[in-house]
Amino acid sequence: LSLYVYQEPRRANAYADMKIIKEKDYKKLTDGEQRANNWLVIKSKRNKYFVLTRFKTARTEGKTIYSATKQMNSALNILLRFLDGGDWFLTDSRNNKMTANTLTKHIVNIFKSTKKRISVNMLRHMWSTEHSEAKNIDYKKLKEQAHKMGHSIETHIEYIKKD
Repeated sequence: LSLYVYQEPRRANAYADMKIIKEKDYKKLTDGEQRANNWLVIKSKRNKYFVLTRFKTARTEGKTIYSATKQMNSALNILLRFLDGGDWFLTDSRNNKMTANTLTKHIVNIFKSTKKRISVNMLRHMWSTEHSEAKNIDYKKLKEQAHKMGHSIETHIEYIKKD
């Protein structure tokens, strides 16, 4: 859930296709190997960043790199303590790569007790509204948020719920 609360949330497939790697090892990868997956790159305990090459708008957006927020970094440190050292960022109960569909089902289940069907897409809309409209931010910041979320500024503005 931290992926959808502590930073600009991406579509589920961005995280499902993500591997974990230390920065020194990431830098050794060929261009083709880097493009084969999305990456959580660990520079240090306090510094991690995401490299996204495989996502819906990759053809128009190109490779996207952004640092984990302070809150996200703390959540990642906790998560990394529980991982078995495998390559995949998110795994299922059998330690296999988690699919985007499975991630989406997990998100829906988290909110089951609310009797509302909260999906990844709804979380993305909520995040856009909460972090854009409420803060009266400028166009440049909206464009940056849209880029980090993997969609156009026009889509981002549509996501923002008006009262």
